[in-house]
Amino acid sequence: MQIFHFFNLLYLYLLREYIIFVESQLLRLNPIYYFNYLRLKKSPMKQILFILFMLCSSFFFGQKKCTLKLEASTANLQSKGVVELTVTNVGNKKIKINKTFSPYRMQLKMGNYIADVDCFKDCIKKTTKIKPGQTYTYPIPIKETIQYPKLITGRTYQFHLFFDLIDLTNEDCNIYGLKDEEITYTKVNHD
Repeated sequence: MQIFHFFNLLYLYLLREYIIFVESQLLRLNPIYYFNYLRLKKSPMKQILFILFMLCSSFFFGQKKCTLKLEASTANLQSKGVVELTVTNVGNKKIKINKTFSPYRMQLKMGNYIADVDCFKDCIKKTTKIKPGQTYTYPIPIKETIQYPKLITGRTYQFHLFFDLIDLTNEDCNIYGLKDEEITYTKVNHD
């Protein structure tokens, strides 16, 4: 009977401390105020509970929930003059992305040259939402990039693709997956 009473008291104590902790999180109080409230120097049990709650809250609420995997495909570059940028939502929530990816944001990196591009009207378009596990593909015509008019027809070029992803999404997402591969391309008329 005493063990039951002990666990019942422990449960009530933990419940009270949890409610206080949740209230402080809801009110977005500074953790230092909560720390001072508990007067941790007097109670080792409160210290342990505080550390456990901080670990649990950082684990559950600190995870990155917005993650995008990007892949560039140049399979149709020589035949159609199109680079495909595929965006996959590998996170656990819906993400809002632009419906179109401006060709100004993809550049042909030859040497160390990258143009500084500011395109407010042409780069920011309507948005769409992609669900977790869903994929969205942007076809980007190479002839609309900044460097394309400087290329001479019939010549073969080697370059890297550079994607400026600043306007891809308005959310703070973890973006990964783009590989920096050298591409060989012979300029032809893609009409």
